[in-house]
Amino acid sequence: MSEINEYRQGLQAEVKKVIESKIKIVKTNLDKIEQGTGRYQNDVKEAIRTITEEGKQIQNWIDKKEQALISSLEEKTRQQAFRPYRCDRGFGYHTAKQLSTLGFQVFAGCLDINGAGAKELKKFSKCVHPVQLDVTKEQDVLDVLKFVEDIVQDEGLWAVINNAGVASYVECEWCPLDVYQRLIDVNLTGVIRVTKAFLPLVRKNQGRVVTVASLAGRNGLPGFSAYSATKFGVIGFSECLRREMKKFNVKVITIEPSMYKTSITDENVLIAQNQELWEKCPDEIKNAYGEPYFNDFLVKVKENIDLIANKDITPVIDAMEDAICCQYPDTRYVPGFRTSCESFVYSMLPVSIQDLTVSFVMKYVNKPCQMITLNKNR
Repeated sequence: MSEINEYRQGLQAEVKKVIESKIKIVKTNLDKIEQGTGRYQNDVKEAIRTITEEGKQIQNWIDKKEQALISSLEEKTRQQAFRPYRCDRGFGYHTAKQLSTLGFQVFAGCLDINGAGAKELKKFSKCVHPVQLDVTKEQDVLDVLKFVEDIVQDEGLWAVINNAGVASYVECEWCPLDVYQRLIDVNLTGVIRVTKAFLPLVRKNQGRVVTVASLAGRNGLPGFSAYSATKFGVIGFSECLRREMKKFNVKVITIEPSMYKTSITDENVLIAQNQELWEKCPDEIKNAYGEPYFNDFLVKVKENIDLIANKDITPVIDAMEDAICCQYPDTRYVPGFRTSCESFVYSMLPVSIQDLTVSFVMKYVNKPCQMITLNKNR
């Protein structure tokens, strides 16, 4: 705390100097007016306007510095690292930019270091260090770990953000095991791999592990079995880790957004994926569901994304910033006030009512062929 107090005193002294210099300008011009020369009146007005504008800038600057102080992020800590994956697009890209503007040194894991996103981050700020990282590859993780260790040395990391991101919107019976495995490799095993690699650096600094999970990790919906399985796993892993790390004063936090308009919710990609997988399905499954049902499912994919997916990702980025900067962060963030309230109410409903709600929302016009045949035979 002594370092924080010293930093605050230095900050106040700097602000005092700036304000005193501006007041001196006003006093000089006022003295000239009192001497009977009114031609300096415009100078006084201009000086006052300048003070007002610069005062606002100074106040904003103070607020940011005070937030850093309250969060116990002294200058030394802010020069340490925050390392999110993946940062060449979506949540990770915008979070890396936002945190760099607050003074953090950001090691931004990018799936394609030569891609447009990585290049834009590199140009954006000297505080952002894009690094090649595929979380499914052990060697990539080890290479980034060595790169980070060489820079931070004994100072450690303040935070790691896991922002793994592949998705599928496919019903279980026409979703092959390799799709499940792909999602597990990135969304779950990738999170565990990166966390285990960087945890010693975070533990050294009593920092944070922030993982982007999903509300799909709390509530299962039709078509989300592969994605939800990984996100339920991420939340389970994070809850266990949070309790394990408490003795080291390391905070483990989950960000649990609903559906947002990002690359992983591109309806054209999801529909194309369904069509490809449907074509490869055994005839028995195709006959059980039927083309009308499958086409109905594709319509629902588009409708649900258009209806639910939020275009404004600001609440998610703000939640990630708060998880990093706040002295007492929430254990769980559900971005968006309305979404948070709806999630809470839904979680309090009996399972039978939850099932009825989902059935109503996901109701299809066409029933599976197998059910039509059974009903006819009764």
